[in-house]
Amino acid sequence: KIIPIAEALRARVIIRNGALLAFVIYASESLGLPEGLYMALAMLTVMELNLGGGILAGRERLVGTILGLLAVVIGAGALSEAPAPLRVGISLILVRIFCFYFGLNSGYIVGGHVVSGSILNHNSDWWFYASWRTVMTLAGVVLGIWCSTQIYSQLATTEWEQKARIWIGDIANCLSKLNNSKGSIELFISLRNRRNLLQQEIPKLVCEQSVLDQDFNNLFWAQNCLRCGSTVISCCRDLSPLFGEHLQKPLSLELPIDNLIFWGSAKLKVLSKSVESNDDEIDLISRELSLIRADLMRISQCYFDAVEISANSALVLEQDPNSNLFVLSRLLLLVDSLIEISPLRSMPSKALI
Repeated sequence: KIIPIAEALRARVIIRNGALLAFVIYASESLGLPEGLYMALAMLTVMELNLGGGILAGRERLVGTILGLLAVVIGAGALSEAPAPLRVGISLILVRIFCFYFGLNSGYIVGGHVVSGSILNHNSDWWFYASWRTVMTLAGVVLGIWCSTQIYSQLATTEWEQKARIWIGDIANCLSKLNNSKGSIELFISLRNRRNLLQQEIPKLVCEQSVLDQDFNNLFWAQNCLRCGSTVISCCRDLSPLFGEHLQKPLSLELPIDNLIFWGSAKLKVLSKSVESNDDEIDLISRELSLIRADLMRISQCYFDAVEISANSALVLEQDPNSNLFVLSRLLLLVDSLIEISPLRSMPSKALI
């Protein structure tokens, strides 16, 4: 299970949403709020997702409703004498143009509903219907976001962290086998695809942090995790054909490859744990990786000097200098990423999933 806690507590979220929506509908009917149903629908749109996804979905619904209202004003106001099909057609075209301009992915659907509901079902009082629907949608989005932050919060950052820990753990396993067997290209493609899925969730994290009024440290470590993890995958992919168990090492120089693999995979495994990371353990591993990096820099400098001497004296090295330089550069890039990757931060205690 990727998110076992989310599955265990999903029933609470369902009960929360049902109770809140029932209360909102009862209150809107008791107060006689025009088009109060759309307030409940907007709340449902926000609360059915985690906070980050709900904010994006609520934005789509609200902006799409406003653009639909604008299209109705133009279509029904400027073309009041035109036949209804023509007014609807032009208004729908305007909604699509407006939504495309504002970069909406699904808001044009809600905007289209506003157009059809206003011109076809409320032709005589379209302004009353469309304006109150917009107001109720705005109120529903605001109430949905507030309830999502106060009652059984579902945070996108928490879900992202759990997925990222599993991803980092799989990268650690990939790195630990680098010097023993030839890596499978399917494994690297799978790790890359999962990185892309995590990358697509970043906008949710940005929206969520802006609403929670916190600093953006969580976003920074998320970007650090993706960047360093991607680099480790690339280095493993490039080095695995050279370090396979049946292949000869490409360098005659004695490289600290085994130590790099051991300490690098150890750090990634610590970061993949779902409990609080041990800062002392992370510091110890980072110091070891820094020593390995210093050794690689020293070996690289010695090799560069040997290549330069060989070029000046017209000697021929036994091995291809380009291949050796490639391996050295990849090892340095690998150790730098392992040093830079930072521990995943723990989420607020109020988050349930």
